[in-house]
Amino acid sequence: MAASTLARPRLGSREAQAPSRSAAGVLLRLAVYAVLIVAAVGIAYSDRDYASNLTLAPVYAVVGLGLNVLVGYTGQLSLGQWAFVGLGAMTAANVAGSGTSQSEPVHFAVAFLAAVAVGALVALFLGAIALRITGLYLALVTLIFGVIVGDVVLAAPGLNGNAAGVKANRPGFLLTPFRYYLFCIAILVVIFLLDRQLSASKAGRAMLAVKDNERVAQAFGVNVVSLKLLSFAIAGGTAGLAGAMAVFSSQTFSQQNYVANAYTSHTLLFVVMVVVGGLGRRGGVVLASIFFSLVDIITSYVFNKFGLSDFYQANAAYLPGLIGGVLLLQTVIQNPGGLGGLVAPIGRWLAGGKFELHHGGGGVAAVDGSATRA
Repeated sequence: MAASTLARPRLGSREAQAPSRSAAGVLLRLAVYAVLIVAAVGIAYSDRDYASNLTLAPVYAVVGLGLNVLVGYTGQLSLGQWAFVGLGAMTAANVAGSGTSQSEPVHFAVAFLAAVAVGALVALFLGAIALRITGLYLALVTLIFGVIVGDVVLAAPGLNGNAAGVKANRPGFLLTPFRYYLFCIAILVVIFLLDRQLSASKAGRAMLAVKDNERVAQAFGVNVVSLKLLSFAIAGGTAGLAGAMAVFSSQTFSQQNYVANAYTSHTLLFVVMVVVGGLGRRGGVVLASIFFSLVDIITSYVFNKFGLSDFYQANAAYLPGLIGGVLLLQTVIQNPGGLGGLVAPIGRWLAGGKFELHHGGGGVAAVDGSATRA
């Protein structure tokens, strides 16, 4: 009797209070998740235009996660991602072949698969050419590749509807902008979870080793060539997937969205997204992608709120680049961990861990961007 009395925790002790604190923590986390879900879904549901505009957020985030594998994990810089988005969009629109009618669900699914396959295969080809190229030369090769794709391949009359565009109508069950927005969010969640599995796998750890030092990684038996090709394929495949998501959002493919100034601005923006989000930090990359996908809407609202709508209309084309440049400089100089480093304590807490501003854990979340071969 005495032993059981001694073993029982005293009322008000730390052991007795632990379960209640744990329960409170779980409830608080569930409340935060509920607020985030309601915000993401409620805003899109409230207005048809909001849903259409917000669909760009998961599109950018999917591109960012794929590029993060190439740049953040493996340390290879690519300036050709917008070309892969264009290839995915063109492939999906032509495979779906909806014309003026709604796409058949089977054709719709095959269009997405084809967009991923074309993006991955073309990226493999580009990666094989650029295997022995690093730094500025790699960036130039991928940039020139993107320009050629935009000005030559996507401009082929047989693939772009003789410059009139190609219809890419959605199937009936995704006809409303809100339903399609939820569909794109679901795709983003799947890609995010796959990326999480990749970073925890043997291949993901090997990619980080290649980024840190190729020769050391090769000495430990890592197949550097295969990993580089894999990272190029993942980046190209996810960009192709994002292209399919984008073309079924607008429901029309036009090569004008992927040439000249449109190509340069988008492909540089994607690199800025990954760096500002934090190289190797998937949560930060997603948040940065969402911000940059909505930067036009945000700046338009702010300038109109202060009665500067005329100034905004005159300079709207330059503002996203200016904002991206300022954030890029701030990240490189003052915050190398990017946005992901700032929100990492919140992410760990939401995942069930303790809220700690300084965490000693490593892994992908602790990757520093200085090793990127740019």
